Amino acid sequence: IKSISPKVDEKTRLVTVKLQLPNILFKVNQNIKAKLPLTTHTLISSNDGSQTASDVFYIPLDAVTIGSESQFVYINDHGKAKKVEVKLGEISGDQVAILSGLNFSDQVIVEGSKTLTDGQEISVK
Repeated sequence: IKSISPKVDEKTRLVTVKLQLPNILFKVNQNIKAKLPLTTHTLISSNDGSQTASDVFYIPLDAVTIGSESQFVYINDHGKAKKVEVKLGEISGDQVAILSGLNFSDQVIVEGSKTLTDGQEISVK
């Protein structure tokens, strides 16, 4: 996927998605219509703010550090970077599903996350 239009046609409920496909089947700038199955997830939070194991939401893939044994992100913990291990789901463009490890209310650090260390002071812009 090269890009997804942020605008949905109100009448048809269609959205423009640009794909990069092998040109052996298509001509450059050829328009095609396709139906793509979409999976949606409902977030259900308990009174304490936690989520059930089946909850899924997406964050920018750039925020995730993928190691050989674990995947983690940094969140804003009262002005300090806190390393949090996460379980990843499907990748959709530049977004990745988070299956566990984060709460919906966590502030995930995206910009500069690759150079952070656990407990490092941060400033939010």
